[in-house]
Amino acid sequence: MVSTAIQPLICSERTKVMVTVRELVALPDLGLRVVGDDGFLDRQIEGVHTSDLPRPSRYLLQGELVLTNGLWFPEVEPEAWVSDVAGAGVAALGFGLGSPHPSIPDEVVTSCERHLLPLLEIPEHLSFVTIADSASAPGAEDQRSMLRRHLERARAMVQAMTDGRGPAALLDVVREATGRDAALVDTAGRVVAATAEPPPPEHARSAVSLGRTGRLPAEVAPGLTAFGSSFGHRALELVLLVAASPLEIDDEGRAAINQVTDHLELHAARHRSSRGASRALTHELVERARDGTLGPDDHRSRMAALGLDPTQPVLALAGDHEIDEMDAAMEASAAAYVSTSCDGATVILAQALVDGHVGGVAAVLEELGRSPTIGVGTAARDPEGLGRSIAEALIGLGLARSRPLGDRVVGLGQIGSVSTLLAEIDPHVLRTYRGTLLEPLERWDAERGAELVGTVRSFLEHGCRWRVTAAALHIHHNTLRYRLKRVEELTGRDLGLVADRLDLQIALLVPR
Repeated sequence: MVSTAIQPLICSERTKVMVTVRELVALPDLGLRVVGDDGFLDRQIEGVHTSDLPRPSRYLLQGELVLTNGLWFPEVEPEAWVSDVAGAGVAALGFGLGSPHPSIPDEVVTSCERHLLPLLEIPEHLSFVTIADSASAPGAEDQRSMLRRHLERARAMVQAMTDGRGPAALLDVVREATGRDAALVDTAGRVVAATAEPPPPEHARSAVSLGRTGRLPAEVAPGLTAFGSSFGHRALELVLLVAASPLEIDDEGRAAINQVTDHLELHAARHRSSRGASRALTHELVERARDGTLGPDDHRSRMAALGLDPTQPVLALAGDHEIDEMDAAMEASAAAYVSTSCDGATVILAQALVDGHVGGVAAVLEELGRSPTIGVGTAARDPEGLGRSIAEALIGLGLARSRPLGDRVVGLGQIGSVSTLLAEIDPHVLRTYRGTLLEPLERWDAERGAELVGTVRSFLEHGCRWRVTAAALHIHHNTLRYRLKRVEELTGRDLGLVADRLDLQIALLVPR
């Protein structure tokens, strides 16, 4: 027969109570019995927690009565399990009889005595729920008081957000509930608000790194614990740091922290929603910059509408990653940016992102378990430069995709020209490659007095923008379309595809 006291293998089933171990044992309807050392029975029980996990201490609070059926027994030594539980500062251990243990194992009794942990024998017919209910009755009013405080905190936080005081106002809630100082850290590892001295930068960065990989809450340093969203969202925008170890935070403090992190998640969700709404406008800006239809006035107004400074340079990045992943990496760079999807890539337009910070973006992608694959354009200040930067980023991404893992960040602006790469390739291979693509065009030009090679070169140099290329060649745009259609027929390449444009651009760099 399996004991009715056996509970599921869960990490946290907790009931708040306020009685001593002696008072609980004295309740006549329970029939609990103290086994072994009967000292320390005046310890106050502040909660009841059910667990059969192999290592439950991470989920335990000081002063709790831990109830177990010993289902961990086959895989954990009793001494190790009892030591783990006692180290959490619990008040007592209750051991349920039945299957698989008709009596408490001697090793458990010995270990509890060694660690000065009161041990209670729970009869087979007695369920853990009954123990929790019986123990919690004296503390029912405390439960109601906690509920009232919970509601008051919720109202205070909603009011703070409604008044526009922002997430920093929530730190006062944490300070009042825990008695500990707290700080908020953004995804760049910067402390944006604190109730006292900010935590060291290395601890702030460590908290953010743990948050990106879904490993919060965690103690990032002795007496400093980081908390993220209780919803488990990895695209964190703010991480909460509390100047306490996990064991120093009681139930009320945990409840307050959970409320605060949930409000932070709501704040982050609104930010993500706003960022998503700007993607359509960003896509239109990118497309118009690429096709040459973006004028100076339109450029300035659209940049301003997207929250970018029209007077400052813009850098284009193209990544082979989901847009949310690129957003997370850009948030960590602390640069102003907008994002959209284009030609099967995520395109970023960023300001205040110097070359050195591109490595930081790549580092965040690595933390997320991705091998960074990014093309980087040169900085631009006008519509034509913006189109060129976007084209360079997409071409760089094409090159990056062909590189081995770990070496897939390519900035054409950094190397000046792809010719640096071509110099390392066998000349015979390059001549064959060039001839395959360009000799059909050169024969056509020689036989008909045409200018297909010059036309496709100008088209690529001008960022594949039709109107700008036509103006530079002093021809009608329909003439340009006719010539480029002939180029596609003779080469078998589609100039609408980044990879095919890259093939032609590389071939044009190979000397004849």
